[in-house]
Amino acid sequence: MLGKNNEQKSYVFNFNKLKKFNFSKKSKIIVWGNYLRDELDDLKKKLQIPVYRIEDGFIRSIGLGSNLVKPASLVVDSRGIYYDTSRDNDLKYYFDHFKITPKQIREAKKLQELIINNNISKYNCQPIIKPQWLAKNEKIILIPGQVEDDESIKYGATDIKTNLQLLERVRDLNPNSYIVYKPHPDVLAGNRKGFIEKNKVLKIANYFEEKVSIISCINSCDEVHTITSLAGFEALIRKKKVCLHGNPFYKKIIDLNNQKKKLKNTILVLNFIYITFFKYQNIFQHEAYQKILKKFYLHSSNNYLKLSYYKKMLNFFR
Repeated sequence: MLGKNNEQKSYVFNFNKLKKFNFSKKSKIIVWGNYLRDELDDLKKKLQIPVYRIEDGFIRSIGLGSNLVKPASLVVDSRGIYYDTSRDNDLKYYFDHFKITPKQIREAKKLQELIINNNISKYNCQPIIKPQWLAKNEKIILIPGQVEDDESIKYGATDIKTNLQLLERVRDLNPNSYIVYKPHPDVLAGNRKGFIEKNKVLKIANYFEEKVSIISCINSCDEVHTITSLAGFEALIRKKKVCLHGNPFYKKIIDLNNQKKKLKNTILVLNFIYITFFKYQNIFQHEAYQKILKKFYLHSSNNYLKLSYYKKMLNFFR
């Protein structure tokens, strides 16, 4: 998707055609996700024009993207994309360079409370009810399954690259813990790669959770173990211990927490909440989200100005 200027748009679905396109100094290239990562990097340097990458936001929808439910929020990144931690992106840049103020910490705290109190997650598509787990005085470990060919796995996984490998690793490290495995909703729906048969899971884990929401699972566990799942970030928001077996976009928070020997370092988490939801580019699309949107931006004039700018940007991208 490419715009020649603020009034004209062109849609290009072939990279060879894109290379031959008649670019102007005001041209912008807008692309979904990490598509043609290296090729577009080379083109960006050659033509000296910006490339913006768009992805689903951290609060996406009531329903699944793989079922073609429209996203309620998007992120726009001018350097890369947040889940590709092998290279620069706007989220990483802001975390390293943005100086957060006490007022912004208070705003992040309010947002954290809003997310927790309203049980908000990325997909919001399963019931918020208490799980029927049978743990007895055992440490409960939640393993959220992932889409195994997802870009975050491609660029963030290390030696553990599949859900089964993660299950085996966590059980080896925690032989006496109560392990709950929750398959990714896109995988459970049969839309994406990464499914493990229930009987195979239960040879390693204690429970195969497919009925309750990820938030119910996070609230009821002691630890979350993941490769790169966004559920790890949602657990950090809820002050849970997160153990990583890969390199997700929020890894630096956990590394810094571990260095300080404070696994629930509130200021670091609030810092990242503010940067993720306020500083990083979030575009909200649905009128149904307007009430929550107002709470998200906490009546801050600067953030409403930013929102207005992004709405204009969104119109340009369409």
